[in-house]
Amino acid sequence: MGNLRITLCEDEELFAKALAEEIRAFLACKEIKAEINWCGSRQKLKEALEKGLQPDLLFMDIELGDGDGVELVRSIRGEYPNLPVIFLSGLEERVLDGFDVKAFYFLFKRNYTERLSGILEKFLSEYFYASRIMVKEKEGVRVLPRQEICYVEAEDRSTKIHTQDGVFYDSDSFHAFVKQLPAEVFIEVYHCLYVNVDHISRVDADSLLLDTGEEVPVSRRKRKSVVEAVMKRLVAG
Repeated sequence: MGNLRITLCEDEELFAKALAEEIRAFLACKEIKAEINWCGSRQKLKEALEKGLQPDLLFMDIELGDGDGVELVRSIRGEYPNLPVIFLSGLEERVLDGFDVKAFYFLFKRNYTERLSGILEKFLSEYFYASRIMVKEKEGVRVLPRQEICYVEAEDRSTKIHTQDGVFYDSDSFHAFVKQLPAEVFIEVYHCLYVNVDHISRVDADSLLLDTGEEVPVSRRKRKSVVEAVMKRLVAG
């Protein structure tokens, strides 16, 4: 859970392997785990998507042996409107074609190693970190989708993170951890207890019922702000 899912659609196998190694090396320095899938043709990518492949980032070769990569992205944009796509090509004249289908970036094969790190940094900043929470564990860093976190609380000198799939612990202090939580989603309902507003099913006098069936305390002093936050999210949704 929490791995970055990357798909490479590239018909030159040696290039795809080299690109995958560069990506893994970059992400390893960030302590981010990645699952990298390779599709050697348009048809294989289409089949993988039909079987449920859900990439967080797609590297798409424009000139494939079985057709045009830009046209394939154009055909899937309705189902994947926000999927960031980095087009790969050796032809500068195809750049505008890529941006016509909302490409995230265009990477020339001849010098891809020079620009790859900067492009990946931009992707992490704009897409990855924005919707995920970094959890520092003893073994490394775990990445949790923000929406899966139900609530967090202080426990001794660490942070206890309650998710839909289990409990995890961040070795940082509680106050350091909550700094990365978006204020419009996570609200303090009790001393050193923050709840994801989207998981609140009911607000009672001194407790909150979550959609997981759990109950957590809410202080009377904070109850009004909790109700306001819940209503604001409902209106925004």
